Amino acid sequence: MLKRRSRAEWIPAMASVMLLAAGCTSSGGTASGHLEQTTVVVDAFAAIDTAGLFIAQQDGLFAAQGLTVKLNVETLVQPQIDDLLTGKADISSGDYVTYIENDTGGDPDRHNQNPDLRIIAESSFLQPNVLALVAPAQSRIGSITGLKGKSISVLAPRNISDLLVDSLLVGHGIPVADEHYPLVAFPDIGPAFQERKMDAAFAPEPFVTSLEETYGVQELADLDQGSTTDFPIQGMVTTASWAQRNPNTLAAFLRAYNEGQVIATTERAKVEQVLETFLHLPGSVAAVVALPAFPRGVDPVRLQRVVSAMLRFGILGPQFENYNVRSIIYQG
Repeated sequence: MLKRRSRAEWIPAMASVMLLAAGCTSSGGTASGHLEQTTVVVDAFAAIDTAGLFIAQQDGLFAAQGLTVKLNVETLVQPQIDDLLTGKADISSGDYVTYIENDTGGDPDRHNQNPDLRIIAESSFLQPNVLALVAPAQSRIGSITGLKGKSISVLAPRNISDLLVDSLLVGHGIPVADEHYPLVAFPDIGPAFQERKMDAAFAPEPFVTSLEETYGVQELADLDQGSTTDFPIQGMVTTASWAQRNPNTLAAFLRAYNEGQVIATTERAKVEQVLETFLHLPGSVAAVVALPAFPRGVDPVRLQRVVSAMLRFGILGPQFENYNVRSIIYQG
């Protein structure tokens, strides 16, 4: 069993100064030009990765830019893309795998309509102890190699959980074809283990901590390793048409959002506060969960790693061998 490292987070003082010096316009700044719309609806994925967005909302950073942001906290990403296409939401936060799948194959819930997405910001990339494979408390599986031929639950097919698990197994010489991937929602992992529905499960924080405390699960592997070290997990998107119609509104939104990302990077107490408020975590859990990195802007080199992994594991077909993630990055 992998011994879990301390989740205590610290940020060197010099790193904090550098981040703030390179930071965005202060919350007192306003958009350059008229705001095309002052109310923005955001579908926000219910994850620690969304902390920067939550902080920008709770600290009034959007309001300081003249925006009223309405957050809908969601547990799945595909319905968020449906909302973008139907006009129920303006911006979405979720995993890049789902966004790229929709960009290349269309929205499966909308007759494969191309949503024409644009990545406007990064939310997170992987750090130690944030995503893990876990097993039941009494499991005889004590290592990654013991997973050969086993059943490993993931949240949804062909998404970030699939990709990370496949990468881990292949990196340890286990053919992906030998595995079975039942779909189990993160809150249901504990009961599903008790009913013996699977041998192991993909789980993110804060569920790893909750499962350890409530069900005594054991951690088999930290997914921040090998080819997925520092792997990009979650970002923010809108449609190309919405961005084109609302450039000043989007600029104001991003100024506030990037301030939230800086705060999430430098002030752990703020992150804990929003995890309690928006994800309803107990304070005792929020205080010890491991955190991902909260970058600012969009790094196309980092995001191209997602495309490479999707090609490697067949989530993208060979016809997309030359797919460049820059094609869906917002250039405003």
